[in-house]
Amino acid sequence: MTSYPEEQISDAGHDFFGPGTDLAISLVAVLILVIAAQRKDHGDKVLAQTLKHEEQTQEQKAVDEKKVNMTLLVDQQHELMSRLATELQSGLQDEGQEVYRIPIGPPACTAANDRVCAVTVRHQLAKQRILLGESVLFAEDRYEINPQGRRVLEIIAHVLKERLSSIQEIHIEGHADTQRSNRFESNLELAGWRAMAVFKTLVGADRHRSPGNDQLNPVDTIISVASLGEYVPLDRDYDATEFSEEMLKQANDTEDELRRNRRVEVSLIYRWPVESPSDRASQRP
Repeated sequence: MTSYPEEQISDAGHDFFGPGTDLAISLVAVLILVIAAQRKDHGDKVLAQTLKHEEQTQEQKAVDEKKVNMTLLVDQQHELMSRLATELQSGLQDEGQEVYRIPIGPPACTAANDRVCAVTVRHQLAKQRILLGESVLFAEDRYEINPQGRRVLEIIAHVLKERLSSIQEIHIEGHADTQRSNRFESNLELAGWRAMAVFKTLVGADRHRSPGNDQLNPVDTIISVASLGEYVPLDRDYDATEFSEEMLKQANDTEDELRRNRRVEVSLIYRWPVESPSDRASQRP
């Protein structure tokens, strides 16, 4: 058996692969790395596109759900308003800009106060404001509710009670004009007594409560009472950052403006997201 020196074996192996073998191996390794990097880059792009698509889908879904909720909310507000007009045996007048009037007939209304002798409804996103002019509820500078005003409030309570599943809170606000009261130390006090009188009538606190009546129950529904006196005239912008004594004076400059500012507001804060009619029906016993 013939033996060869190790040097010859090494040289023979080198000659077998031929010159440039190391370079070829290096190129193949580089090619493999390039391919791997390209695949990773492609994978990252696919993943990014998938995530972006899912994000866009979720955003579009959120937008669609908001549109559906807004449609349901508007439908609920208009349905409640129409029911009020029907129960009050009156028409519904569209004043524009989501303001509606439900005129109240004699004896409270006269030709002089016809514009303010009405239930006015204003829509603001998830808030619905029911405005009751002074002549609908009270005598001048008084807080005792007149018989016609009591009937109006009892109808409002009845209509609201049927829809409490969609109403989260009820705020009752008393408002006045800038003319000083002859019976109270301030208009803030007068407006407060009037707001409390409306609250008591809506919840039946001024009479015996019995199960199944049409009054609201403050235990079941969040109901708050506040007085804003003369400081929030009807046309004051709630979102405005500035309001001055001069602006308050201008908002009470005419007799018509004074009458419009003397009011009690019953504001309804709706639940969000809004329940569909089928959802509300399924919850009834």
